[in-house]
Order: sequence, then C-alpha cells, then structure tokens
Amino acid sequence: MRNFFLIFFIWEIAGNPAVSQNSFNLIYDLNNYLDIAQTSCEWDTGYILISTAKDMTIENGSLRITKTDFEGNFLKELVFDKFDTTYSFQKVLRSGANNFIACGVMASYNIPNFSYDVNYYIIKFNKNLDTVLTKQFGFGIGTEAPESFTIANNGDIVIVGGDQTDSFSNTAPIIIRLDSNGNYKWHQYYDNGNSYTYFSGICKLGNGDFAVTGRKSVSGDEDLWVVRIDSIGQVVWQQTYGVNNIDERGDDIILLSDSALFITAHTNTQAYFVKVEKDTGNLIYAKEIGDGGLDWPQRSFELPNGKIMSGGWTQAPGGNEDAWLIELDHTTGDSLWSQHYCTKGFGNASDDYAWDMLACSDGGFLLSGSSQGPYSSEQDAWVLKVDSLGNVDSTVCYPWLFDGVQEIHSDKSVSIYPNPASDQLNIESSQPISSIIIHDLLGREIFSKEFNSAQCQLNIANWNSGVYLVKIITDEGGVVKKIVVE
Repeated sequence: MRNFFLIFFIWEIAGNPAVSQNSFNLIYDLNNYLDIAQTSCEWDTGYILISTAKDMTIENGSLRITKTDFEGNFLKELVFDKFDTTYSFQKVLRSGANNFIACGVMASYNIPNFSYDVNYYIIKFNKNLDTVLTKQFGFGIGTEAPESFTIANNGDIVIVGGDQTDSFSNTAPIIIRLDSNGNYKWHQYYDNGNSYTYFSGICKLGNGDFAVTGRKSVSGDEDLWVVRIDSIGQVVWQQTYGVNNIDERGDDIILLSDSALFITAHTNTQAYFVKVEKDTGNLIYAKEIGDGGLDWPQRSFELPNGKIMSGGWTQAPGGNEDAWLIELDHTTGDSLWSQHYCTKGFGNASDDYAWDMLACSDGGFLLSGSSQGPYSSEQDAWVLKVDSLGNVDSTVCYPWLFDGVQEIHSDKSVSIYPNPASDQLNIESSQPISSIIIHDLLGREIFSKEFNSAQCQLNIANWNSGVYLVKIITDEGGVVKKIVVE
C-alpha cells in the first residue's frame, strides 16, 4: 500500500499579480527502509519522479518512475522490481515530444561471491509510462557509476561517470556515447585510473563539443577538474582548479548565455562555484560560499534574468541536514540569498537532503531527495516545490516563528510590497497590526516594533541584501511573509 502525504499551497508572485505559482511539501513513503526521490523532469502537465527504494537487507530494492500533476498528485507509476537487485538513478531527461530517458545503475547481488555486479542501465519510456527500451552494459571490472548524461543534438546519449579499474577501488573517469536507441558507439577513459577520479557532470556546447566536470587527484589533493571534448571524445583542453590541502569536487556544469562555463562544486566543508572561459578554460572567478557546517550543491540553472540558482543540501545550525537553495550573481559569484528547507512535521530536527533540482516551466523549482525523522532509522522519499523566490510554507523550517502566536492559515488579509524591496517596505492588513517582528534566515531578530494601524511603512534602505522573514501579528493571529531586500 502506498502512503502519500501532501501539503499544498498557492502563492502569488509579488510584483506580478498575473503570474501564480504553486508550492508543495510532499513525503512519499514507498513502504521500504531506504527511499529516495533521486531526480525529476517535467512532462506536459506535471512531473516525472525517479525514486529508488531498498528493504532492510539493502540487497533488494526497486526503481519507481512516478507521474504526477503539477500539484504533486499521484497519477501513475512504473515499477522495476527484481530479486537481489538494487537501483540508483541520477538523471532523467525528456527526449523529443513523447519520450524520456533515465540513466543509472542496476546492481545485482551475487550470492555465491557475496558481491554486487554493477552495470550501467538505460531506460527509455513514454508519457504513458510504457517502457520503450532498456539497456544494460558495462566496461570495468567492478563498480560502474554513471553520474550524469546529456542528449546530443542528434539524439545520441552521452554518459559520464567512473569505472572501477582494479581490486583496490581505484576508478577511471569515463565518457560513453550511445545512439538514441541505446546502441553502443564509443567509450573512452581519461586519466590513468590509479586514484579515486571520476566525471560527475556534462553539458552540450554549440558546435557538437561537450564540457565535463569532476574530480582529479593532483599532488595528493582532489581538485576540481574540467575537460572540453569534441564529438568523438578527443580532449580540446583540460584544467584543474583548487587550493593546496583542500579537496574540490565538481558536481554539475552548465553553459551560460554569455558563453562561459559555470561549475557547481564543493570542498570538504563549503560550496564552491567556478566560472571559466568556454574556449580556453581560463578562470574567471572561483567562490567558496558557506551557509552551514557542510554545504553540497547538486545542480545549477541560469535564470532568465541572468542570475544563477543552485540547489542541494546544507548543514543546519543544529547539526541536521536541510535542503538548500542559493541564488548567485553570475558576474561575480556572490550570494544574493539562500534558504534552508525541511519536511513538514519535524521542523529542522529531521535530516532532509535534496539530491537534485529541476527548474520548472512556471519559474519555480522542484527539489527531490530524502528525509529521515529524528526518531526513525527509516528514510522516505521527499519532494519539495517552491516558487521563483524560494517561497514555501514558512512553518516548515521555522516553527519557532509561531511560538505563542496562532498561525493565520489564510493570509490573504495581509499584503506586503514591493518584493523585492530596496528602500521602503509597505505592509497592509484588513485588521489592525499590533506588532511586526523580522528575522534573518539564521533566526536572528533584525527588527521588532509595536503598531496599532492597518498600514505600516518600514525604512529598509540601510539593510543588508538578503532574505528576511516578516512576522505580522494582528488580533486574529500571526502570518509570516518572506521578503527579498536588494
């Protein structure tokens, strides 16, 4: 039996009343021990979610391809479930008008040898979740780990990852090219495979070339590695980036509208964002940004306004993990705002990971990952949808905002504008406002004042840029609004 818990909210984007976006916070219990929503994409009127589930033996699992509407409501599911087999899928992409391609691994447990046979696994399916084809293949002698893939302009599938090359768990980065039906065309290893080296991200360039990123061992450290290859896998240029005695590892790479490459990466403790020239690999900037004890961005997208949104997970002040969104200035790499998210119910006492992020057609973002409550060893699949400003129900991660105050569940009686704001903030309510309290995202109180008016104006000209939580209290109770100060 499937348990499906959904909290759903409609938000209207400030400054553009004609545009509305939805948000939801969804726990998807697959009735297994370890459940993860690993990746997602859009179909015509909703989302495709790729989830994996394992039982308590960790040797039996299933792959779930779920179709939902735009509100996250379950519509249909395709299940791959084989005895003594587990799955892990990193990415799903749309292929043409009607089909989708998902790439991952299928690990079959070899009972006599007490080991796994791990191979690449490709699934092509249509909008009705009918299987079009499946392909299983491998090249290494042990674990084979596809990390990402892209679809070339001619429909070919180009996969990047790392293959185990010997019995000592050394890996060699690999690029594989298949045709649109999953038939083998070529593969090539890069580096000598005598260390833990692999590729983890790939993007298309305009002339048939590709740019890939990952990690490479350099003088005892792991450095961020970027390689540009042509259509047959030959290296055009390659560069490593990093600081001595610190490990830097690439996670994702995208081509920006200004023809530069933007790499999403992480160090041992912080997010690491790097911009380089597409034609040479020359460094434009490298930024370490920390928002917690450990920050690990997974995916980035360029927004229509040229800014960059990155999503992943970070360590909360209390030590637990939260999903994380951060918006960046693409010209400097500086953080414009960031936000923590966690599941409804436990607040920030649960461990909540976002393993992938999708830029949605409505301008919002879909985070897919997993959640583990504070009193359970089990892990559930988790999907979170936010709007273009990162808005979602404020009580999800900040239950302390409503300590001693009843939450107003219908907040249409309170409005706050403009948003984003830079000089003055206007707050209007159908009921007299008794007080306004404003916190930053770390919970620090920035402003507090009592009022007795239905209309209030705040001077914010000297405030630091960032995201703030505004609690407005009336006789009916309290409501929280999120604002962006530029």
